Amino acid sequence: MIGRSPLPPEYLEWNRTWGCPYGRGRAAMVSLRERLRAPDAEAYGPFAFQPERGLKTFQYPWAYFTADPQPGMRALISGAGLGGLQFVLAMEGVDVVNVDPTVAGGSTVEAHARLNDAYGTDVRLIGDLSEAAELPAGSFDRVFLLSTLDNLGRDAGRAVLSNAADLLAPGGLCLLTSDLLLHLRPFGVLAGGDAERNVDLYELTKEVGLEMSYGDPRELNGFPEFDPVHVVQALPEIYVGPYYSSASQNLVLHRPG
Repeated sequence: MIGRSPLPPEYLEWNRTWGCPYGRGRAAMVSLRERLRAPDAEAYGPFAFQPERGLKTFQYPWAYFTADPQPGMRALISGAGLGGLQFVLAMEGVDVVNVDPTVAGGSTVEAHARLNDAYGTDVRLIGDLSEAAELPAGSFDRVFLLSTLDNLGRDAGRAVLSNAADLLAPGGLCLLTSDLLLHLRPFGVLAGGDAERNVDLYELTKEVGLEMSYGDPRELNGFPEFDPVHVVQALPEIYVGPYYSSASQNLVLHRPG
């Protein structure tokens, strides 16, 4: 379903606690580079070290509370970079793996290690796809794909989702969000393209071995039931990103068993 406004009280409190999505207090007055180098980097909060968009104000707490993380769980986050959710989960006792080929080598790997030290966590960062391919099948209780598929073509997106299905343990959950761009058709006048488009979630999610356990097909682009008129009528109660016209489509897929 599409995220609604106002945010639930528990989402607002979670955001305050962790400084989501832009970091705590004085982080806004300090550059990202300076925050990473600060001896008290942890004071800025785990969400202070990567640029984020306004929809994350909804998406991160939604993913957290929907996943219901428990100590001892294993979680895979795809494309998290230096994002804060991985460290929050790890601080709460979840064994976290972050697979992000865009950070292979270089300063981001060093920054990730510094944040692990700052928060007393041990998130494993994998930037090598061959290393990611060696992850055991059925070994994760939760997989997070938060706006990850928005940046991939259809074939690459299906490959990521199929891999997620293989990695989930029976009964495990895949939490997926995708931005719905309201200035593109069928809402706006622009057609969009490879760099900016509304992802066909039906094409991506069908026949990957997962079943939907949370989501409203009327509000998921590409599904046969998707209803743009219903979405437009619901706009007064939909959470729209503060910096550009977008809403968050959210669904949970589970592995049977």
